[in-house]
Amino acid sequence: MEKQPLRVQVVKKRGKSYQIKLPHLEIPVTVDSDIYHRMRNDPYYQFGNEQLANYN
Repeated sequence: MEKQPLRVQVVKKRGKSYQIKLPHLEIPVTVDSDIYHRMRNDPYYQFGNEQLANYN
């Protein structure tokens, strides 16, 4: 059984960290830029708002 991509929304970028909204959580999660870029390169995560998601 193949996993479906997880839809992720970038809420905001703050310094070297990002606040992202995961579908199963009510509040945004803060991740550092290293984890954020790993998630961006992982096909399991599908980012919805490309303008913020591509912000470096």
